[in-house]
Amino acid sequence: MNVGVLSDIHGNYAALHAVLEEAKPLGIEHWFVLGDVVGYYYHADLVLDALAGLSYELIRGNHEEMLGRAFENSSAAQAIKDRYGSGIDLALKKLPVDTLRHLISLPVDKKVVHDGVRFQLCHGAPWDSAAYLYPDSSSRLFDRCLTGESHFVLVGHSHYPFSYGNEQGVLVNVGSVGQARDKGGVASWAMVSTTNRSLVLRLTPYNQIALIKEVGAIDPHLPYLRDVLTR
Repeated sequence: MNVGVLSDIHGNYAALHAVLEEAKPLGIEHWFVLGDVVGYYYHADLVLDALAGLSYELIRGNHEEMLGRAFENSSAAQAIKDRYGSGIDLALKKLPVDTLRHLISLPVDKKVVHDGVRFQLCHGAPWDSAAYLYPDSSSRLFDRCLTGESHFVLVGHSHYPFSYGNEQGVLVNVGSVGQARDKGGVASWAMVSTTNRSLVLRLTPYNQIALIKEVGAIDPHLPYLRDVLTR
């Protein structure tokens, strides 16, 4: 079985659409989505509609945590909008209440087995979903992620892809579909084969021009949301 791994889509439907189009001939039968489907950008509704047509498992990221705070508290919602942009605000307006409650109540991690291959799905570090793992983090930190319980430990959150392996397993940060921070105009994701336990980190180009224009219209006070797309 080929398994696709996505993280940090952040309401960027154009990027997700490009990934799913590229994936069509690859024979991906199941998907892991490691959180942060919402936040920053503006089309969480389209993202969830696209995912609904797939076989997938989803965990909660820190932006789903923010969604929960914004859902419960209007003052928190405004503070989040001021700092991170209108993605969560628009998710609250566009998504049905049942969908919002579902996203807010997702598990923060999950262990699953496919074809005898054990996967641990995390957003950030396995012991703290808010902790970042970067390509230049220490090997000591990477080794801490690999306990031998899972063949693959899959993470996102930092928006920077990398892989690291030792005799206990393989740690994979799949980067970000919707807001890659090492290179603009690409969606970062991964594919794992349960047949031979191979891993491929993939970069899928997409057209970000329309999204950049949206940022200028919706969140002109946050140029970072635009600039990161063109690094």
